[in-house]
Amino acid sequence: MNGKERYLQAAKEAMQWHEEYRRKMRKSRFDTIAVHGLYSMQEALDFNQGSIIEPMYLSTSQTYRDSDEMELALGYQIPTWCYARIANPSMYYLEALLALLEEYRTGQEASCLATTSGMAAIRTVVDEFLHPDPKDPHRPRNFVATSQVYGGTYQLFSVGNDSE
Repeated sequence: MNGKERYLQAAKEAMQWHEEYRRKMRKSRFDTIAVHGLYSMQEALDFNQGSIIEPMYLSTSQTYRDSDEMELALGYQIPTWCYARIANPSMYYLEALLALLEEYRTGQEASCLATTSGMAAIRTVVDEFLHPDPKDPHRPRNFVATSQVYGGTYQLFSVGNDSE
């Protein structure tokens, strides 16, 4: 098995393990989920010197073992924390925890996207509605919102994407 095949196999096994662990945690009590989220004792032992709480990662990027791993990671073929603005372990575990809490005893699956600010969250949610209809770009879309919103939100809605 060459380097790329080994990394792909390891990634597949890791994703399967995480999915099984997620299913297990979904059956846990609310307070257990709130304390542990998706961070496992296995990960604590394997990657974090036994830290029982998932550590905060302050680096913006990571290193790779070799060019094969880097190629697969940057090609999004294996899970990676290649750059903090794309993904990093701290945000992964936070988003997973919030999603688990949100879906607690609902029978539904949830996901979470944490943003750096309220405006970033609002922009992420409404951005699609502020662009022209791709089928008819000359026809404006109607978007209705109350004027009693945060000033930056009001400006986003009233000015829209004129600068783009």
